[in-house]
Amino acid sequence: MADRFNSDTLNKNVIKNETDMPPVKWTYVLVWTLSQVGLWAAVMTPASVGLALRIGDIDPLNKDANYALVSGIGALIAVISNYAFGYLSDRTYCRYGMRRPYILFGAIGTFIGSFLMGIGETIPAIFVGWIIVQISANATLTTLLSVLTDRVPQHQRGITSGFAGMSRQSGILLGTFTIKMLPDSPVLIFMIPAAFFIFFICLFVFTFSDKVLERRSAKRASVKEMASLFSVIKRRISSDHSFGYALLSFFLINCTIGVTQTYLVYFAQDYVHVSRQNLPGVVFIGATILNLVSCIMAPIAGYIADRLGARRKVYSFAPVFMACGVVILLALQNLEGYYLGLLLIAIGFGFFEGLFVAIATSATIDSTTIGADLGIVNMAMTLPSVLLTITSAILLAAGVGMNYIVLFGGAGILSVLSLFVIKNIRSHKEPNPHAISEPFNSGELEAD
Repeated sequence: MADRFNSDTLNKNVIKNETDMPPVKWTYVLVWTLSQVGLWAAVMTPASVGLALRIGDIDPLNKDANYALVSGIGALIAVISNYAFGYLSDRTYCRYGMRRPYILFGAIGTFIGSFLMGIGETIPAIFVGWIIVQISANATLTTLLSVLTDRVPQHQRGITSGFAGMSRQSGILLGTFTIKMLPDSPVLIFMIPAAFFIFFICLFVFTFSDKVLERRSAKRASVKEMASLFSVIKRRISSDHSFGYALLSFFLINCTIGVTQTYLVYFAQDYVHVSRQNLPGVVFIGATILNLVSCIMAPIAGYIADRLGARRKVYSFAPVFMACGVVILLALQNLEGYYLGLLLIAIGFGFFEGLFVAIATSATIDSTTIGADLGIVNMAMTLPSVLLTITSAILLAAGVGMNYIVLFGGAGILSVLSLFVIKNIRSHKEPNPHAISEPFNSGELEAD
């Protein structure tokens, strides 16, 4: 039976700083990573490919407007859910742990939403399923990342962050492969990744321990405080400017990532002029390049950063490669340019995915606000999708259509601007003046 945090342990074991955390075993990292793979497979299968294909098949004449509406509202819901569930988990007193209830019920909700998307035959049905997936998956995402900060010491966060980045791309590959193998089975396309997700989440939450918050230490949740999100963010950034710079870099870099993932299908169809018959095959190759290369690069970037002790410098390669990829995509309006541009973006994506978790958690080490802080981090990474939807709607309303030069070119420029922000992020080797002591069980937490 798995050990877990308890009141006696919390009272007896106190770490002065994160360097006192015991290292986690490889089994913990493995199951945590597989849980992330399942999460991203369940979310990104519809987000990057499945949702666009389903909407295009149901209403091909209005696919751009419908896709912008569904994906945009979903992204907005994700922004709200990220912070809300992170905030609540920081204040949750439960004998089973602070994060575990949200991780488990989020997985169950994702499974239900995926099923609705698979059987849906109308745009409203797809919309409802997607909203349920976004709410549920983001409840799991924020709390699953919070577990990393609760458990993993600084010297293991580079490589663990790399595995987190790798898991995102591995999940997308799993979903893309499912679509390739089952192009005419919409239910299985959505349900197979969701089933994979819920299996490994159950394995994780029922095998490994979670931090249990003492009743007297639990802060009372306040609807007013949770609703005053912008005031909370402002206070958080004012107290630690490095956290603000990290958020801004995540936002800017994710502009390119968001555009590439969201319009992977329609860019090939409308800009490169790939026929509908050849579209699934071309998108499969493109998605494989984008996700496999970044999947390989993520742990490599994390390992290099740990070995060199230079996370910011390695992280800076992300926007450089992405900008080069955008130039190739727009300049070479053919399949060769499509694949080469995605390759360069994928390399930059790998550098980002391999290090953003390590950089984020280095700036969020106050044990009482970890969940909320990581919710804000996820908001910064999701917000570009919301702005992308607004931009798309403006272009469509103006009669311009989907101008991919404006979308991709503008996103690439914003990512390059992140280079001026990254240098201001505090190094993980510098002590955080806002860190506080955190109760922690110094014993083994894995199952016997």
